[in-house]
Amino acid sequence: AWADYYGMANIEQNREVNDSTIFITASISKTVTTTAIMQLWEEGEFDLDDDVNNYLPDSLDISNPAYPETPITFRHLLTHTSSIKSASLWNYMIYGEDPTISLMDFTRGFMMPGGEYEPDGSAYNAYLPGSNFNYCDTGNALLAVLVEQIADTSFNAYCHANIFEPLGMDLTAWYFAD
Repeated sequence: AWADYYGMANIEQNREVNDSTIFITASISKTVTTTAIMQLWEEGEFDLDDDVNNYLPDSLDISNPAYPETPITFRHLLTHTSSIKSASLWNYMIYGEDPTISLMDFTRGFMMPGGEYEPDGSAYNAYLPGSNFNYCDTGNALLAVLVEQIADTSFNAYCHANIFEPLGMDLTAWYFAD
């Protein structure tokens, strides 16, 4: 019924935003990821308080080493209380290019001891999962991996089939190439 556009797409070139301007989603991706995982929850695929390890390959163990008996749950990931350290995913990609590693490989490399992307000796904060809020980009990446594992398809394909296409979001994509 109504649409308008505000701001500059490129200040140096004095180019205004319009209906063809491409935006990088950044944190808005959390809304899409949450929608995807909650669709699977609505279908009865898991309970919010389930241990996420029950839905991941055995080669990927998500648990805070300081609290190995306390499972990290979907609820923890969704509420940013998992105790997983946050890291900007921008640190692991080249701006303007599609990622060269899969969500699973990033997650394994970040969250497993000795992983290629593990920060400062541990991917976990020193507090009990569920006890503290800590905004967490990497927890969102783990939710996307869980969508892939539960739905048995790529996160990209799941979002296109179950979110973007039903909403008529024909110009929406996860990758620059798309």
